[in-house]
This record gives sequence, structure tokens and C-alpha cells, in this order.
Amino acid sequence: MKLLNLFLTFFLISFGVYGQSYGKFGSQSDVEKLLGWAQLVAYEEEIAISYKRASIRNGIIEIDGLTISNFVFPSEDLDRLDSFNAFLSAGSNTEEEFLAVKKIKINIGYLEKLINFARSKDVDMLKSFYKSETYLLFDDVTFSNQLASSAANEFSEENNYWAKKISSYLDKFSLEIGAKAKGKLRSNVETSIEFGDDLSFYFSMDSSVNADSIQEGLSANYFNVLGFLVEPLQYAANQLESFLEITSQECSRLYDKDNVQAWLSLIESEYCLAGLQFLDNSLNDRQFENNLDTLVESFDEDLLYLNELNTKIYESTINIAWSERLFKDLSILSGGTLDAGLFTMKALLSEKLTREEFDQTLGFILLEPEVNSLAAGLPSDDLYKAYSDYYFKLKSFATNPKGIGMSVKSKDGLDSDYLLYLAENPLLITGLLNETEIELLLNKRN
Repeated sequence: MKLLNLFLTFFLISFGVYGQSYGKFGSQSDVEKLLGWAQLVAYEEEIAISYKRASIRNGIIEIDGLTISNFVFPSEDLDRLDSFNAFLSAGSNTEEEFLAVKKIKINIGYLEKLINFARSKDVDMLKSFYKSETYLLFDDVTFSNQLASSAANEFSEENNYWAKKISSYLDKFSLEIGAKAKGKLRSNVETSIEFGDDLSFYFSMDSSVNADSIQEGLSANYFNVLGFLVEPLQYAANQLESFLEITSQECSRLYDKDNVQAWLSLIESEYCLAGLQFLDNSLNDRQFENNLDTLVESFDEDLLYLNELNTKIYESTINIAWSERLFKDLSILSGGTLDAGLFTMKALLSEKLTREEFDQTLGFILLEPEVNSLAAGLPSDDLYKAYSDYYFKLKSFATNPKGIGMSVKSKDGLDSDYLLYLAENPLLITGLLNETEIELLLNKRN
């Protein structure tokens, strides 16, 4: 069975558990049932997927201690193994382990709210989207050297040296996307990505929906588009509900505590033929694939309709931080460009410029048309004040660069429409500066 089908199985499991959360399913038992079938699909490729614990609470699936490795039939007595998961864990070849994940969290409850919102068209339900919660978490994902090297070769097919260098940064990964409530219709969404201790990325946006524009923005067309977007998810949920009902009735031994022999009989096609047939049909379901294709083809256009609500942005932060080891490798990879830039920067910052010297230097820089058009509306006094405020931070950055970013704050909130106009006309940045506090982040760790 192709790896694409394996991915599709996990996709169906995630949305299928969601689909049961408002019905008679949605328990820890159902999560374990569906994970068992995902393990079966992987087993057919001689891959062992095992985990320490799986549960669903408050609409969030949690999986602890997930490992994926090559499978070797366990030598120990099968009578001592009380579950299919234990059987796969015993057969997990630790010497050929592809990856291990400390914890996974998938917020299925958020999707439940989204589909219920599309169904009910209840404007008051918008409040439920602005609360503190985790959307997605992959904590401490460790890749094998073989997998990291394979990924690195995609970046550097002709240079083994750089392929090895890149693979040394791909051995560990973490991702977290979540939100913190800040009001009835306001929340701060945060995204954090880390590659070991060498590279981290952080982005956050504190925003709210304008309550006065909700009724106008949530038009019939809005809900038509939203309904179209969630249709494939709803279809997947219905499929998984039917699948669980069939297998729970006709293949109940799979879900008993001591179920190893039942799963081995299934593998030999001696048990649960109805479940196998349903699974095969689901993995080759043209209707679901067609729904996804149609969704992808119109994704960008449809999302424009879903942005009709007037949004205010109060704060946005973006920051990238790196290790000394990574920066040295990037300097070599740049062929000396980074070092030359830092050398020039240190020369310019060797002594703090007087106001007159700053104006002379600025005049020289403004000879570049692109820079001139951007800085034309900025008062010279403001530019020199910013230079003075950041002089020592810039000097420290030039000596030992560890990270760079920017934070934009607005007490009353920036209208999202204004930002669209700004992208078309950069000269509007003058008005933006009058309404915001902009901070340059230098050598700040995430």
C-alpha cells in the first residue's frame, strides 16, 4: 500500500474522531480503535507505529511516545502481549527507527466548532473561536540520521559536505500553534517552530473581529463558501462513523483488551472482512479525492470571501533566532557575503555619528531610488532618534548576531484593510508610523 494512502488514513482518523465528538463516539477507546487501523496500514509496509498513550479530552487528541520504525516480528511469546500496539512495540526495530515524537496534540474540537458554525449560521458561535487553546503540537520530534540525510540530499544533491551539514540541523524538530484569549472576540495566535537548539522561529498576532461588522460580513455568500470548504471534512467524518459502527459490530474482538490474535487473523484475511473491504474502499474513494481536488483548486479564491469580516490587529511579532554553529555554516555557504555585510556594518557603527554626519550618510543612502521612495515621508528627526535608540543594540548585533525580528503594536488596533492598501502603496507607511509603536528586535531569543 502506498505511503500516500497511509497519510490519507491518518487524515481520515483525525477528522473522523472529530466527526464522532458530537455523536455517540469520541472517547479514548475510539481513538485507540482508529489508531489500530492506521497501525495496520503501516504494518502492511513492514513499518511499526507504536505509542505509549492516546486519549481525547476537550476535543484535543493527545498521543504520547509515538515511534515509527522498521518492523521485525517479535521473538517473545505472543501470549505475553495484550494488545496490537504492544505487539508492534515489541517488533519495533530501534536500530532502524525513523522518528520518535514525545507528544502530539491535534485540536479536533476546533473543526467541530467550524462545521457546526457552517451548519447553524449562528453568529453568536464566533465567540467560541476566541479562547485559549492549542491547535496543533508536535513536541520533540527526533528524526533518524538516515531520514535526516535523505531530506538533506534534497537540498544539496551534488555536495555531500553540505548535505551532511544540513542533516545535522534536521535531527530534531518542534512545532506549536495555539491561541490565548484576550477578550470576547479577540485572541493572540502564536506559532513557534524549533530545529533543536540551532534555529527557532516565532510569530504571533493579537487581533479581534469588529463586532459592529459581523452581521454585515457574515452574508449568505459567506456561509455558502464556508459550507463548501467544510464539506470534505464532513464527508470524511461520516465515513469514519460508518467504519467504526461496522467494525464495532462485526469485528468486536479487535477492540478487546487481549486482541493480538484477532489482529493477526485480520492480517491473514481470516477475520473482519467487512472492515478490510470498507478500509480499502475508503483509501480508494474517488468522491473524497474529488472533493479535496475541488477544494484545493478554489482555495485561494474562496478564502477571500471568508476575509470579509473587518479585523483589527493590535500587535504582531516575528522573530528568528539561531545558534553560533548555524551562523558559521551560513557564512561559509554565503561565500563571504554575510561576513562582508557584517564588516561594513561594524565599520559604520565603530563610532556614533553626530546629527550632521548622520544626515550626510543618509543623503548618500537616499540616492538609491528604492530607499528614497520608502523613506521620503519619514522626518529626519525621527530617523536620527531611531538610530540613537538602537545604536548600541545594532553594534552588539554586528559583533555577534544571534537573532533578528520586529514587533508592531497599536493601542487602538490597525484596520486589516489598511494593511492591504499599504502593500500596494508603501508611501502609506508614514500614516502607519503615526498610529503604531515599532520595535526592532535584535539578538532576542524565542
